[in-house]
Amino acid sequence: MSQDLLGRVVKSLRFRLRTLGRCVRRTGPLPLVIVAGSFGGMLAAISLDTVLQPGPFAVAMAFAGGVGTASLFVLSIARKESLVDVGEAIREGDALVNVRPLLGPLPVPIGGWAVDAVFVEAMTEVLMRRRPGLVVECGSGSSTVWIAACLQALGSGRLISLEHDPMFAGRTSALLRTHGLEDRVDLVVAPLRDWLVGERSMPWYGFDPRDQLVRSIDVLVVDGPPGKVGPRARYPALPVLQGHLSQSCSILLDDGMRADERWVAKEWAKELGARSWQLPTGKRGWILERDAGASSSEEATGSPRALMVVAQTVSGGVDVRTS
Repeated sequence: MSQDLLGRVVKSLRFRLRTLGRCVRRTGPLPLVIVAGSFGGMLAAISLDTVLQPGPFAVAMAFAGGVGTASLFVLSIARKESLVDVGEAIREGDALVNVRPLLGPLPVPIGGWAVDAVFVEAMTEVLMRRRPGLVVECGSGSSTVWIAACLQALGSGRLISLEHDPMFAGRTSALLRTHGLEDRVDLVVAPLRDWLVGERSMPWYGFDPRDQLVRSIDVLVVDGPPGKVGPRARYPALPVLQGHLSQSCSILLDDGMRADERWVAKEWAKELGARSWQLPTGKRGWILERDAGASSSEEATGSPRALMVVAQTVSGGVDVRTS
């Protein structure tokens, strides 16, 4: 290879690397795959030219081959990711079509910070199968409306919804009134307080089930406290409420794609001796099932107005350690 050609190639490569740097800052690391292929082509070109002396044409062809191969690889990855995205969108659309009749023509938030349609569909299936006398929900919002609507359609069951933020509780109460579901729900404003869970102090709702529950919980839906409260913020739900769960019960945990929630779901399954599986789309919530007489844990990948009760804040932590 002549010195002149080598100089032009090096200059071109420097320009491409600078361009790549700007591209990566804007679009992410994917273009690095293209450069890897291009650089491989360049090395092949230099090796060919050194051994066979075929001239500049071989350099150009090898370089083009490297770019082409890398580009096809990138397009293949992008196509697969697009197909997955489309498949998930179709699945979430189907789920929304399935559950939408519960609320008639009136809108309700779904997706984003609210529960997604796949989680609502799974929740509805559990409620229809369990026909619960009591549902307890940690974290109010659009999920409160969906649960209440399903209980209303079943003609039985009551929901106690715990919310630490009075503003969010007010929004939920307004949604319930809009949909005429306030009679089905006890909306409890329970500011976070410290609970002693094992050897750790963890913030959870200021709701003492020993004083405020009159029957066992058939379905527990956990969508709070928010993750910003602290690590594994939703874990205390089971230690606090476990003694009040029915022998046959279901637990639904939202935001299952987050590492904290994955850990919580697996810990709960072990502690309850429950079967557990993760929803395949949406925010990939978890479902745990415990049936009377079940002894093993199995994990799979699937498939008048609202009563406003202000929980009395008690100083000091409450010990929920089990003996």
